[in-house]
Amino acid sequence: SPNFKLDVNGDIRIEEKHSLRFGGVDATDPNWRMQNTQAGDLSISEGMSGTRFFIENGGNVGIGTTSPTANLDVTSTLNQQHLYVQGGYAEGTGALARIKTTGNGNVLLLESATTSDSREILEVKNTNGTVFLVRGDGNVGIGTTSPGQKLQVEGITYSTNGYKLSDGFSVGALGANSAIRFNGGNILVNNSLGIEFVRFDAVNERVGIGTTSPASKLEIRDSIDTVLR
Repeated sequence: SPNFKLDVNGDIRIEEKHSLRFGGVDATDPNWRMQNTQAGDLSISEGMSGTRFFIENGGNVGIGTTSPTANLDVTSTLNQQHLYVQGGYAEGTGALARIKTTGNGNVLLLESATTSDSREILEVKNTNGTVFLVRGDGNVGIGTTSPGQKLQVEGITYSTNGYKLSDGFSVGALGANSAIRFNGGNILVNNSLGIEFVRFDAVNERVGIGTTSPASKLEIRDSIDTVLR
């Protein structure tokens, strides 16, 4: 009791290198073609445009490639978005998507050809906009989309164990006008004009106020005389 032009209750075997065609004007121009290869692979092609979906004999799946190098390999040279995952996950734990390794290896590698300061390698957003990004030039921004240095944070930071800062670190405006700078192991405090008025000399363990070369543990100077030494 077939319900269609062809109704098969059982298996269909197609010899290797032959295909199953769907639609199309004639046999040379099918809309879709499913074919098993001599190597035992399965390919799905659209028209005469080539393979769209490929299952390798070893189990790897390729989209846009007939030689997948991973369990799932999506390859394209088109200037368009290639992977989009969206869902209504609303739980407080877990995640919509998870990448996990059970071995002692890297979990995620992001690689981009751009080195431009106008392109992002990674961008994390919420409904209010960008909260974290890594630009092509290597600069990282938290709370800003235009980091001018290796790390730029817009807002207040907090640490329970303190911060370890390298030479050249500054707080405030960038450059010589920075309010606080770390230079050669010393801590320098500038006024609004960029003029140093406090120096913590880490090498000689001295503090200078109004002088850049304190001669004692604490030296305070005004514009004319030494007030305290």
